Amino acid sequence: MNFRYHSACSSLVVLCGVIAALLQTSVLATTTSVPLERRVVTEHRESPEGKEVVHKTAYFGTVSIGTPSQPFTVVFDTGSGNLLVPADDCQSEACISHTRFSQANSSSIEEVSCDGAPRQAGSAAPTDEVTITFGTGEVWGRCVQDRICIGSVCSRGAPGVA
Repeated sequence: MNFRYHSACSSLVVLCGVIAALLQTSVLATTTSVPLERRVVTEHRESPEGKEVVHKTAYFGTVSIGTPSQPFTVVFDTGSGNLLVPADDCQSEACISHTRFSQANSSSIEEVSCDGAPRQAGSAAPTDEVTITFGTGEVWGRCVQDRICIGSVCSRGAPGVA
């Protein structure tokens, strides 16, 4: 995964440091279970050796973001420290087909700089964005900090990109 910072029209909200922030909460002193749903996608591909079948498995669960809580079904990916959800101002086909985060409806949201620099008191909200490139494409958007709950464990995501 590669990170690139730029200014452009935003389409995604990046809530950073989710797992690290939740692991630092004292709430985890008790046991918390989060139900996950296993989903398998089968793809049929042509290769130089002939036809091949590829099985991709992912585990989905629910997280809640903001105040009041907005629920999202997300992939629980142990290889990422960032939570990516479509923003309500995203108009791409991919965003429209998913639940989008209503930023205006969250009283606990704070826009943060994507490079992790602390925001100075009284300064304007940051306008930078981050692009994250995966093997299958890329996503981009603003970085924000908000209340995030996984099961009964809640914390504020850490600002910046991990």
